[in-house]
Amino acid sequence: MSGLSFAGGTGILVPRAAAPLIAFAGDSITAMAPYSTASVIANHPYAPSSWLIPMLGQRARTEHGLNFGVAGDTSTMLLARIGEIAACPADIVCVLIGTNDVNGAVSAATFATYKANLIAIVDRLLNAGKLVIVTPPLPRNLAAGSQNNRRLLHAMREWTLRLQWSGRRNLRVADAALEYGDPLSDNYAPRAGYDYDGLHPQSRGAYEIAKALHRVLDRLLPPVPQGLVSADDVYDATYNPDGNLLINGILDGTGGTITGAQGLTTTGSQMATGWKLTFNAPYSGATALNGLAVVASKNTTEEGLPEQVFTISGAYTGDVDSSFGMSQAVGSLSRLSVGDVIECTGEVVLDPSAAELPLVSPRLGLAISYPVAGSYRTTDMHWVANGYAPKEGYKLLLRTPRITLPEVPSAMTFGVGFCPRQAANTLPNNAVFRIRRLALRKVIS
Repeated sequence: MSGLSFAGGTGILVPRAAAPLIAFAGDSITAMAPYSTASVIANHPYAPSSWLIPMLGQRARTEHGLNFGVAGDTSTMLLARIGEIAACPADIVCVLIGTNDVNGAVSAATFATYKANLIAIVDRLLNAGKLVIVTPPLPRNLAAGSQNNRRLLHAMREWTLRLQWSGRRNLRVADAALEYGDPLSDNYAPRAGYDYDGLHPQSRGAYEIAKALHRVLDRLLPPVPQGLVSADDVYDATYNPDGNLLINGILDGTGGTITGAQGLTTTGSQMATGWKLTFNAPYSGATALNGLAVVASKNTTEEGLPEQVFTISGAYTGDVDSSFGMSQAVGSLSRLSVGDVIECTGEVVLDPSAAELPLVSPRLGLAISYPVAGSYRTTDMHWVANGYAPKEGYKLLLRTPRITLPEVPSAMTFGVGFCPRQAANTLPNNAVFRIRRLALRKVIS
């Protein structure tokens, strides 16, 4: 383990060289996770793991290989492969298991088996030196005729909540049921809009599960290192080799560009100098966004930090992945060399709103064109066709995966984007996103 150690019997996380690694163990709810291909590395906002890391301000990290979710797994099946998880390099393991234990015929022995399995899972991970965070089985829609299954699921949750008082050091429980479940449902179902099939969370439900994990880890990890943001934070090969490669990453001024809106209203918009307001249809022939009001404005935070603000309202039409946001072409590419490692960061804040927004997770992206190797695109929070942004608002620190340049790029574009949910044609008035601290940097070891 490279990220943390535990101080005495207090369970306080003491960071070492790097942010602690988190692994996730469970069934299909966990398996809806970060994925990767040769050209795209992205996070699925239906996965709690995709929300947790940005919510923690990147104070912890995860990797594709640290997702140990397997669709259909019971607690017995997870226990059978716990050795692989215990041996992984993660410092923290989040465990969510049990819903498949009650998916079908049950008996009194089902509960005893679950308890024995979970204790064995937890003890194996604790003995391997992990901090273990267990999420009790989540509410799910168990319809008429499944009364025994529903009652058993309740018993499993209550017993798991008490497990953190069993005397096991470095064990925590993160309960998401109160926020995730509908207390008035006869079927113990999730709240409306939190799932898409009575069991699996969509982005709103995944957010609530991550929020429960965040409540545990936020108290254990050191504060978010904000760093100094100033106009002098620019790349200099000699004096500031990991300085910002973007023009005006601090987002000062109002000299930016308002581009064609593709049927959207942008009256009164202002963009930070060096940036442009952009709208994008995802593919040739796609129907672009139409009918939505997107007003860009500038603001200054209480700390004196400039921010770019987007206020959105109205009804809209358009194909999935049609988006709006802000971007800039990265100049002076001669500053980059073969083998350089780069990454992008940015802070996104959603103000509280009157209702959940039919707008899925924000995206931080970098499009790179190479003279020989072609194009490469990397994103952090990746949008999908369905899902809602939470109405209470959130603050995320997004970070792209690190990219090693195989050759000097011929073109590079940095962007922050938002995608309205397909087939959801209304947004509450005055939904507000705030963008701060945008940066593209070389990673200096």
